[in-house]
This record gives sequence, C-alpha cells and structure tokens, in this order.
Amino acid sequence: MLLRSFRHDRPAGFLLLLVLVPLLWIPEFRDPGVLSGEVDMPLQALLSWLFGQREWVAPAAGLLATLWTFYLLDRTVNEREFHERPSRIAALLFVLLLVMGPSGTHVGPATFGMPFALMAMARVVQVSGDSKALAALFDAGTLIGIAALFHLPFALLLVSTWATVSVLRPFAWREFVVPLIGCFLPLLLTGALLHLLGMPQADLVRSVLRDHVPSAWDEPRFARLASFGMVALGVAGGLAYASSYGGRVVRGKGLMAALLAHVVILVLMALLGVLVNGYCQSVLIAVPLALIATYALLAIRRNWVGDVVLLLLLALVVWALRSG
Repeated sequence: MLLRSFRHDRPAGFLLLLVLVPLLWIPEFRDPGVLSGEVDMPLQALLSWLFGQREWVAPAAGLLATLWTFYLLDRTVNEREFHERPSRIAALLFVLLLVMGPSGTHVGPATFGMPFALMAMARVVQVSGDSKALAALFDAGTLIGIAALFHLPFALLLVSTWATVSVLRPFAWREFVVPLIGCFLPLLLTGALLHLLGMPQADLVRSVLRDHVPSAWDEPRFARLASFGMVALGVAGGLAYASSYGGRVVRGKGLMAALLAHVVILVLMALLGVLVNGYCQSVLIAVPLALIATYALLAIRRNWVGDVVLLLLLALVVWALRSG
C-alpha cells in the first residue's frame, strides 16, 4: 500500500510529501545545525551572515531549499522520462535518504546549490533535437556557475553536461565551449563585484572544508546499518538500471546515459566531501541514490516487497531523528 501510493504520479503522493517534509524538520528547528566552515563561497557567505541574525533562519532556509529540491527532482524525472514511467518514488526516496544521511537535515552549502544543479540537468537534456541547443547549454552552464557560488564542487557538473551533449547530439565544439562560458560568467562577475566593493575574494580550496556537526552517524551501529542500506539500494538500482537500459529505444538510452553521468558526478562530489571532511553532505548522496534506486522500486512486481523496503528506510529515518 505504501509503495502503491507513490508508484504513480498522482497528486496525493505529492501532497503527502509536502506534509511529510515539514514534519521531519521539526527536530531541526528545536536544535539547528549548520555545516559551517572558516571560508565560504560568496553566496553561501551571504547565507551564513543571515543565519547568524536569528536562530530559526537556518532551518527555515534549509526546509525551503529541500522543498524546492524535491519539487524539481520530481518534475525533472517525470517530464524528462528518465524512468520507465512517471512516479513519486524518486521524490520520496530523496526525502528519506536526506534525513538518514551523514549530515541529516543540517544545512550546508550543497543544500542551497542543489536546486540550481537540478535545473541545469533539466535544461541540458533539452538539447536533443533542439535547434536552440546553444541557449539551453548556456543556461545550464550559468545555473552550474550559480550552484558553484554556494559549493564549488558543483562546477564538476560541467563534465556531466559535456557527456550529455555527446550522447544526445552530434559533436560540435561550440556546444562544449558555451556551457563553460556560462559557468564562469557568474563566478567572474561575482569576483569583479567583490573587488569593486573592496571585499576579500573567496579561498576556493578552503571553501570545501566544513566543520563536523553531530548527527546519528556518530553512533557506529546506525552508521553501519544506514551505509548498508544505501549500498544495497545503489546495487539494486544499478542492476535495475542496466535491465531497463536494454529495453529502451535510442532516445531513451540517451536520456538514461545523461542521468547516469549526473549521478556519477554527484557521487564523486560526495566522495570528495568524505575525503576532505570525513563525511559528505546528505543532499549529495540523497539525490543520486534516489535517481538510481527508483529503477529498483519500479521494477518490483510485488508491492509488499517495496513496502518492506520503505518501512525499513522509515525506521532508519526515525532512528536518525531521535539520535541526531
């Protein structure tokens, strides 16, 4: 019954998530946490200043960013037909994986950059057969640049943008240069503005470093179970992805390849966070894992099996909320 409620793109599933997300954020309002660092990228620095004005600003901003992210994720996967059929499963998995992730509901730079990254992904997959491909690629590059002004590693999405272009269209060098220009434009304009205002430039390398914030992952038993659950979802999703890929037509295979390119880059960003900080921001693992694991849940023929999977994830979410 639980899986069936989200297996189709019905409004009821979307409305249920709109109610669920604020409820899951109640503990964050009681005990706010921010993944702060010594140095922030410019837009994140502005947000950090706002967070210092009132205690409730950070969790409120994180809640709004999460709602925006889950809406964009839901709309993108259904409108672009990344999966075999429309559903609300990707949005549901994103919410659950975010809460049980390494940083939980604590806000960080990636929280606010992710909506722009998803808009860039939605824009770039429009280039297939589009006579205005250069405009779409410039838009995608600009959105990636804005995301990088929150969290610099988002600039790596240029690689997945180029990969998407290479599988959806014949090679043209301009289509590889245009998103690069679009990405650097916000960064250069922001740097010029900071220079004119006499403000210090961002330290790009140190901006990646984040302080540790207590979470449920500090408890070894929870960390092991959550890690096992995420790996199991990733493996099952990967196998279902491979099976679905074989049954798609050429355009469908191109879209799935584009999705995989973005998933790989986001996972690499998460691994980079683990390497430099000892943990990754939850949103960086929740989005790619939700995109891939949706293939597995859509392939399940017996709804009760999917219900068991979702109930286990919900149990981990409750554990995370009680321990975080």
